[in-house]
Amino acid sequence: MTHYSWRLILRGDPESAESSVIDYAIEHGWVGTTTPGDPEAGTINETVWMMSQDVSLHFLVDDQTDCAYVYTAANSARACQAAEQEVMRHLDVIDRSELLASFDHAESPSEKRQAVLRVALGAPDELDDDTFHRVREAMRESDSEVRKAAVYATSYSPSRRFIPILKSAFREDPSPDVREHAATLIEAYKQMRI
Repeated sequence: MTHYSWRLILRGDPESAESSVIDYAIEHGWVGTTTPGDPEAGTINETVWMMSQDVSLHFLVDDQTDCAYVYTAANSARACQAAEQEVMRHLDVIDRSELLASFDHAESPSEKRQAVLRVALGAPDELDDDTFHRVREAMRESDSEVRKAAVYATSYSPSRRFIPILKSAFREDPSPDVREHAATLIEAYKQMRI
């Protein structure tokens, strides 16, 4: 079984973040391979470095937030956690509390939109309460772009807890665009058997 760390969002623009990860990998002698993304298949470019025989470091740039992020993968939870801690010591990772605070203190709709996406991107695969409550709060915003972002945010850490929110958006949101996005996510959840 493969274990994955949280997605660790890197500070700075994608190019400088990628340069710092490449420098880090070169410093350790890791060889990276890049898999090109396929927009039609819904995939993005991903570069993977083998940190050891059983541990890998993955670098991606999220297509919704334009945030660079990394995560580690390993055959054991302990190795994955150790690799995650190593990465956090060497790369400029945005702390989870900073991501949450950026949502809590966002004033404009564009700040709120970006913040809810970043909170969800930086969330664990197993949905946590901090992410759930902020996505739910964003779904109650008056700005339809914030609500649409909240709908999209449910795709980062799919959970049954999001289904009532998505169904409510599909049935009741005044924006046809939000309703359409909610319908797409509901269908994706069905395909994932969530």
